[in-house]
Amino acid sequence: MHRIKLSQKIIIAGGLVCLLTAAVLVYLFFNPVTQTELISDVSSGKTAYLYDTNAAEKALPAWLKIYFTSPPEKMGKGVNQVVLPYINGAKNSIDVTSFDLNLPEAVNALAAASRRGIKVRVVYDGENGNLELQNESTQNQKFETIKVLKSAGVGLVNGGRSNGLMHDKFMIIDGKTLFVGSWNLSYNDTYRNNNNLLRITNTQIIKNYQAKFNELFIDQRFGVNGELKVPQALIKIGDTRVENYFSPNDRVMDKIIEAVISARQSVHFLIFTYTDENLARAMIGRAKAGVDVAGVIES
Repeated sequence: MHRIKLSQKIIIAGGLVCLLTAAVLVYLFFNPVTQTELISDVSSGKTAYLYDTNAAEKALPAWLKIYFTSPPEKMGKGVNQVVLPYINGAKNSIDVTSFDLNLPEAVNALAAASRRGIKVRVVYDGENGNLELQNESTQNQKFETIKVLKSAGVGLVNGGRSNGLMHDKFMIIDGKTLFVGSWNLSYNDTYRNNNNLLRITNTQIIKNYQAKFNELFIDQRFGVNGELKVPQALIKIGDTRVENYFSPNDRVMDKIIEAVISARQSVHFLIFTYTDENLARAMIGRAKAGVDVAGVIES
């Protein structure tokens, strides 16, 4: 993992974030919460880290919660423990997109929900989403995700790879709760990798993601063949302005570069893969102008 320093401020190495929703990025840029304000959810005995209580809680609106993995996690103590009660408590529907997909606790919970009559639909990557798992989490028995889901009657769509990756990672439960972030429903993303997870309850944001899910699952349009632009990109929630986009149709990188160019105080980033030269030039330009630009990228 590399540390990049373009200013005099000390860089704190953190986890990896996927730039899925510029909405959350913009909100956090203008409402910063420091790493020291992350605490364990002691009320439930879970070790997933989240923004909670006091100053950190006040910095976030009621419709948004933020969680981070904290590897290495112990079995049964991962960020999935935040999501499982929502899966188990679903009343009508669960829609899932996940690039990697082999976390036994989550897969078995989805299968159980389907068996009790919940409409469960999953969009996955045919390669990464169909990898077998055999380790302590499966009692060293071979675990085959797609086989488990098919046997439970879960609706499945393979995102394929001919027109770009189906790289989305989100879950909509009963049309009322959205989980989205860099976290896949996978063993590695839960217990080994740094990831973030957002829980969102705002109706319009959820509608945006539901429209995207429908394009993937029903229309089966992926990558450059996708046609949907986000139904409502700009959303005003109380005093908070939210921007929500999907790639490639919404030209997400252009929006991020615009946000960087407009920065006057700081640009902080955590990125797994960083290859866009225009974004780099924008960040370097801001750093030369005296803006605090700092980030962490994977080696």
